[in-house]
Amino acid sequence: MIVTVDGRNITGPVEPGASLGTLIDCLRAERPGVLITRVAVNGTALCERTADAALAQALADEDCVEVETGSPGRVVSDALREVAATLGDAGRASPEAAQRLNSGEVAAAMQDIADLVGIWQSGRTAVSQAGALLQRDLADLELDGVCVGEHLNALIARLTEIRDAMIARDHVLLADLLHYEMPELCETWERVLNGIADTVAGCDDAGDSANSGVGSRCGA
Repeated sequence: MIVTVDGRNITGPVEPGASLGTLIDCLRAERPGVLITRVAVNGTALCERTADAALAQALADEDCVEVETGSPGRVVSDALREVAATLGDAGRASPEAAQRLNSGEVAAAMQDIADLVGIWQSGRTAVSQAGALLQRDLADLELDGVCVGEHLNALIARLTEIRDAMIARDHVLLADLLHYEMPELCETWERVLNGIADTVAGCDDAGDSANSGVGSRCGA
């Protein structure tokens, strides 16, 4: 059985006949603080839909298992940058939804808004998931003199306004929020997420431990 980790052949983690899940557990135990980001067996990558069955399957002597790893900070940094780019695009698309509302294309505008709301909410989700993975309270992280938690509160407040305007069918207020408020807020969030990504990646590059603090903190 051939096992590679980040392109390097390794020997002896498990014997043929052991399950893929056992192999993964052994690799994790040998590499504390490292995330397994991709696993492929005989060239076929594991996916969420089939992962449970694949992990339970016994490995044969002729199997080839490829494993890719990454540090938590680097994985989080890359994910935050992806969400940041998506939020930037959403901010630029927001005035188009406002224009549709003002033109009376309500159904199309509402579909646009529903899609945009999902993207805007991803900013909040990204910070929460990143903090859980890094075991850090990112809401206390300070960027350009403002805590991430304050940015979160501003995003939640705007999303609440949009929800209330949709419920009340106040298309004038909704169009104003989409045209004047959300583009600037999304631009801010694009900077915030990229700022968090830079901070986390910087700590990773400096060799900080997973439980160390990052950046300046509010009230410090």
